[in-house]
Amino acid sequence: MQPYTKTFKTGAHLFHEDDHSRELYIIQSGRVRVFRRVGQRDIDLAVLTQGSVLGEMALIDGKPRSASAIACEDTAVIIIDADSFAKRLRGVPSWYMSMVRATSEKIRKVNSRLEAIQTSTHSLHVVLALQYYFLRHGAPAEGKLEKSLELGSTVAQFIQLLTVNHQCVMSILDMLQRNGMIDVKNNRITLADEAKLNGFCEYLRQMFRKSFDKMSVVTPRSQKLIVALGPAASSRQAASAKGWEIAEADMVAALSKCDAAGAALEAVNELRDLGIVTVARTGGKAAADKDNSLSGYQFFVDPAAFEKYFLYCSYKDMVTIL
Repeated sequence: MQPYTKTFKTGAHLFHEDDHSRELYIIQSGRVRVFRRVGQRDIDLAVLTQGSVLGEMALIDGKPRSASAIACEDTAVIIIDADSFAKRLRGVPSWYMSMVRATSEKIRKVNSRLEAIQTSTHSLHVVLALQYYFLRHGAPAEGKLEKSLELGSTVAQFIQLLTVNHQCVMSILDMLQRNGMIDVKNNRITLADEAKLNGFCEYLRQMFRKSFDKMSVVTPRSQKLIVALGPAASSRQAASAKGWEIAEADMVAALSKCDAAGAALEAVNELRDLGIVTVARTGGKAAADKDNSLSGYQFFVDPAAFEKYFLYCSYKDMVTIL
């Protein structure tokens, strides 16, 4: 088939997102709106006018359309289909078309990354919005003291305000429920653990600010030990210029929770290497280093470093859905 001219009336689609059509369009007159569907909204990408080309990526690589195109007014276009395009390319070096296809693939990958970032951002917004709703609108459920929200209306508002779909909101609510932060039943969302939800929201804020990007690698043992030390560290026992002092008993208890009591000094030294803990000897001689005993040592936690690592270690495994 040879290239031909066609006129699209106002409001007519040239093609739809995810279509498998492969025609390329060259606008002769009129205007074409290009957009993508995100959640319940159409997000405009461009408005193209005379001389503009659209639909070239599907023509080159044969993959589904990455966006929709609709005529803003009566619009005349030249249409070139895949067969006509292939005939025009006869004699063109194969390396040239390989380069063109590679460029098209790179563009699609960039679009996929941007979509993934957008999805993660939407998930972040849902969690933060839920925290805000509990703070401002949460009311005790009937016969209970916990804050709760009406499920249907809350989900509907999130869909409208955050341009997300129903599946996104419900998947986030399911993840929060599995991690003990909320409880969803009887058409209500009940706040089960406010402190945990607040901590998770702070983790998400720090994550999207890239606050954790330059952190040292945390071993599984160190991760468990940092989380186990949370209650003792947050109590800020015997605060001094060196930081928060952690009592020997609290350190031993935390190590026991991590099954690291048999390698106590080794485990503590991992925290020291991370800049979280300072280890100092007391006036007396340290008892039996060979037995890895903590006797004769003092432990001081750097507040800023600990809070950062505690957030990271407490919540990093919860964000696989985001």
